[in-house]
Amino acid sequence: MDFKSYYGSSIREALQGARKELGPEAAILASRQTEDGSGRYEVVCGVIPASIGSGKQGPAAENGQGRPPVARRIAAERPAPQPEPVPKPVAEPQSGMSKLRRKFDGVRDTLTGTPSNPAETLLDQLWLSLIADGFGEDLTNEVVTGVRRRSRGLDFQVALMDELVSRTRLDASLGRGSGKRRITALVGPPGAGKTSLLVKLAVRYGLTGRRPMRLVSLDGSRVGGVDALERYASGMATPLEVVETGMALAQTLDTQAEAGLILIDTPGLSPSDMGAAQEFTTVLARHPEIDVQLVIPATMSPADMKATFERFRPLLPSRIVVTHTDAAVSCRAAVGLAMAHELPLSFVSTGPSVPEDLDEASVSGLLRPAAAQPKARSAVSAA
Repeated sequence: MDFKSYYGSSIREALQGARKELGPEAAILASRQTEDGSGRYEVVCGVIPASIGSGKQGPAAENGQGRPPVARRIAAERPAPQPEPVPKPVAEPQSGMSKLRRKFDGVRDTLTGTPSNPAETLLDQLWLSLIADGFGEDLTNEVVTGVRRRSRGLDFQVALMDELVSRTRLDASLGRGSGKRRITALVGPPGAGKTSLLVKLAVRYGLTGRRPMRLVSLDGSRVGGVDALERYASGMATPLEVVETGMALAQTLDTQAEAGLILIDTPGLSPSDMGAAQEFTTVLARHPEIDVQLVIPATMSPADMKATFERFRPLLPSRIVVTHTDAAVSCRAAVGLAMAHELPLSFVSTGPSVPEDLDEASVSGLLRPAAAQPKARSAVSAA
């Protein structure tokens, strides 16, 4: 495998230059920031042969070239019997990925003149994991650069946490503007936990805050879609309006001018539902008082999170709520989604209990393992 150094103001720019010359199969073998103070990056790229690790023969073998010659049979006397030698242990053949990893390490050692730096190894691993979490190349490069700068005087994990905290916006509030009436609509895919989240918000910020409150559901057309919310509303002695169209929603909001807090529950919308729901989603997006918050389950894959955000982008969400954090292995993809779209995180649903399993969003809370989450929570004042 041939390799060559390329330079650019970022790793991505250098990689683009490599792929122009070597083709789209060019891969990064090693990277570092140059030491001349220019802020440029040196990236070593190469093309991985398709035969590595595949067990297939290369082109030369396929066209007949490079085949071993056929030996002529020569008559010989039968040798005298010899004692069978003790077989020596045969080393297992190394995989193609192991060979590629040794090539990667050799290139890095050539660049630095020293064996692989443990700190740079951690940064390489971080780069790969952030890419896997859907951060994208540009944002990943920025975060890794920030962690490299911070980690010179800090523990690596502390540096990573500080970098993510500095780049993430938080805003645990409901409604738009500074008026007395606050209106928030929760939107998201099916199964995101919007209804239970709405009830938690109602108890925490409506009942505890001692303000006039109304609940509105747009999920009345689905069989059983409003049953759970009706039971909660009855238990809280809170009025519940069930509407099915955007026009009915606008009329309901006009008649509730004295309400202090209005929370709107919406049906879970899959990609095939967006067309039929356009009438009421347009009202949600264009009403001057409605604060639309997108509910994202932490259990979603990074690719599904990205697709979900693009699906609900026309509703102009102002904040992102993260649910099902108690069932997720990691919530970093949700943090990356908020960072990538420069939207604040507002609330986090950490379990089924109402309203205990509701927190104001924090980066440290989202990145803490679910097993380490405290279960005793104090009451939060009304927004």
